This record gives sequence, structure tokens and C-alpha cells, in this order.
Amino acid sequence: MLSSNTDLSGLSLSSGTLSPVFASGTTSYTASVANGVSSITATPTVSDSNATVKVNGTTVASGAASGDISLSVGSNTITTVVTAEDGTTTKTYTVTVTRAAAALSSNADLSGLSLSSGTLSPVFASGTISYTASVANGVSSITATPTVSDAGATVTVNGIAVASGATSGTINLSVGSNTITTVVTAEDGTTTKTYTVTVTRAAAALSNNADLSGLSLSSGTLSPVFASGTISYTASVANGVSSITATPTVSDSNGTVKVNGIAVASGAASGDISLNVGSNTITTVVTAEDGTTTKTYTVTVTRAAAALSSNADLGGLSLSSGTLSPVFASGTTSYTASVANGVSSITATPTV
Repeated sequence: MLSSNTDLSGLSLSSGTLSPVFASGTTSYTASVANGVSSITATPTVSDSNATVKVNGTTVASGAASGDISLSVGSNTITTVVTAEDGTTTKTYTVTVTRAAAALSSNADLSGLSLSSGTLSPVFASGTISYTASVANGVSSITATPTVSDAGATVTVNGIAVASGATSGTINLSVGSNTITTVVTAEDGTTTKTYTVTVTRAAAALSNNADLSGLSLSSGTLSPVFASGTISYTASVANGVSSITATPTVSDSNGTVKVNGIAVASGAASGDISLNVGSNTITTVVTAEDGTTTKTYTVTVTRAAAALSSNADLGGLSLSSGTLSPVFASGTTSYTASVANGVSSITATPTV
């Protein structure tokens, strides 16, 4: 009579340990393996040498290992079916193998970091976390492009999330030192690494513009008409003008200006400048923002001489002896006077 024995006398795995311990009458087991175990084999041994056995549908010789069984992360079922010698009686043993998930990475390195302007110093290396870079004054903003070493890591630039290998948002730069902070958080969610770049934006070049955009006098008219490139002028004023002011206006608001050696605010009148009859020189010196470039504008002001008088009157007339008759008056031109016989000479004193 053919045997109906479908028991296994043994069942083992190439990795992991059966739980509970194998017993012929126990048909359900569990086992756990590390994430690094991506496949496994099962070795079933039948109690009756005439029985046959299959593992996951594939015939296996009693006491021999099955073919490799691939394991996914998580739960995997391995089914071992024993068929008795009679060809009809079967028994199924089930092993649920749990493959562990991969350990979360603690890699918080960058594999690359670049700026849209300027060059990192030193050259980027994952283990170096502090850098400097310099940009021209004309560069008022910048972007940073970080690339993580581990695809599971995340990264922020100045506190804002950025995709690995993508550019950050625009970062405004002040003149001088600006700090850009790139923080990488590893896949494990706790490990971080901070990369710092100090970007120095150059100051604007100081202007060498020493031009005036305007120059005027309180009296008289400049000749020729004012132009920034013309530095010599003349002007004429009447004799009655005994003083004058000059109003210079600089082309560059950071320039400074002096009139006859005295500082004057751009667009404001100078102090009074006394004028002699004849030629008078007014010197306006502009100093550019750079502190070294200067330009001198000269105005020669001619004050007219006083007009000649046509007054031919006397203010007074007297004699050393005698008395004028009538009494002296500027408009009276004829007089008489009497003296004693003893007066043989006389003097006259006229006052104009």
C-alpha cells in the first residue's frame, strides 16, 4: 500500500531563522533577513523518501536547496508543498520571510556647489564647508546651485528649499560681505551639514566727474554762454555794483566745489565777492568724488569806472580882506567887495 505521509522532517533557509523552531506538525513559520539579503533558498527534507516536494511550485530534491528566491523589501511568502507517495495526499508548509528596509542614509554631503557669478575659493570639495567669492559692484544679485551626494537628502539655500542640481532663488547682494548658507539634511532626517559662502560685492568706483552743470552770477552775464566744457568766461558790471555772488552747480552730486577758496553747496550762492574797479577774477574749483580729480572755472568780472562829473560849481569863495556882496552862493557868479586904502594886496580862497 502506498504511503500517505506528507510530513517534512526538516526545513531550513539559507538566511534567517525559522520561528517557531521547525516541527513536522507545524506548517506556518516566519523569518527575518537584513536588507542586504536580496534572495534566499529553502532546503526541505521529506520524512518519507518516496514523497516529492516543490518550493514555490518548483520541484526540489529532498535535502537539497531550492533555486534562488528573490526577496522584495517587506513580506515574502515561500510555499513548500509535499506530495505523499500515494500521489494525492499533500501538505503545505508556509514561511513568511520579511526583508528589512534599507537603513536611511546619514550622508549630508554636497557633491557640488556653484554660483551664478564669482568663483568659489577654495575649489569646491565635499569635505570643505567654508568658501569665499568676489563679484563686481555691478552684480546686485546671485544664485547658488547645490547638488547633494545622496539622492535621498534635501537641501535649503538661505532657508529656502532647493531641488538638488537646480538654482536657488535670487539672492540680493549688498555692497560688502554677504553670507549664503546651504544646509543639507540627510535622508535620516536628523543629520545635517552646513556649507557657507561669503560673497563680497565690490564698492562702486568713485566718480572722476569734476564738471559743473551750471554757473551764474548775481550781476552781469557770462560770455560765452555757460557750457560744462568751457572753463574761461568774462562778465561786465556797472560801477555801482561793488560786490557779486557766484552760484555753481556740480554735474555729479558727490562732487564738491569752492568759490575763491571757500566751500559752497552745489546750487547755492557763494558769499559776497568784493569788486574793484577794473578786472576781478573769480575762481571756481570742482573736486570730483574720487578726491583727486579737479577742474577750475575762471570768470573775469570787469567793474566799470565811475562816470566823469560835469559839476563846475564852487562850494565856497572868500577873500583875505573885505566881504563879498552879495553873500556867496554857487549859482551867483558876480560879486563886489571894498577894502581900506591900507590894503594893498588880497588873496582869494575858492572851494570846489
